[in-house]
Amino acid sequence: MMIFVTLLIGVLVLVLVVMAMGPLESLGWWSDKGAEKAAATIEQLREEHEKAHEKPSCSRYVVYLSGIGAIDGESRPPEEEPFIAAIRAGTPDACLITDVFPYSVSNQGLTAQRPLSRLWKKIEQARFKNPEAMLAMLVNLRNAIQLFVSADRRYGPTYNIGTAQQVLESLLRHGYRLGSGVPVTLVGWSGGAQISVGAAW
Repeated sequence: MMIFVTLLIGVLVLVLVVMAMGPLESLGWWSDKGAEKAAATIEQLREEHEKAHEKPSCSRYVVYLSGIGAIDGESRPPEEEPFIAAIRAGTPDACLITDVFPYSVSNQGLTAQRPLSRLWKKIEQARFKNPEAMLAMLVNLRNAIQLFVSADRRYGPTYNIGTAQQVLESLLRHGYRLGSGVPVTLVGWSGGAQISVGAAW
């Protein structure tokens, strides 16, 4: 019984530490390069708007932001696939973009070049073997904390500017032309829907 209580206290302390560190990624991004990137984007928008005569190849763009079970922008939990298939079927003329990881202002997946990437790789392997494993819930917890940062009135604006920047960069990679007037729709699953609201703001 004592081991269980000690383990439970350890997990609670770990959760509190992770929650306290939640805003640090977006604040670090902002202080390192975020403010400069935001200013450069505004200038780029002005320039592109003045010379916007080229039309993109798609009549609309749909940017999909995954739910809290995502580990990066390229992979999604299986339960999201039918929703994505329905979006594709319902908007055949649209370019569907699914490569934005909404739980990182730098669009960097959990298994990418991060201090804890080895831990996230092991968790992802465990989750692949058993999606219901308790260890797999750490991905959801970590991403939910980033969701709370996005919704926070103190840290949210910084986080949401970073996410909007990643959405814009992904749109440009997929052929979107600024100032073209082609509509962009943000769609999300679970936490991705909440973050898309912040990014659109």
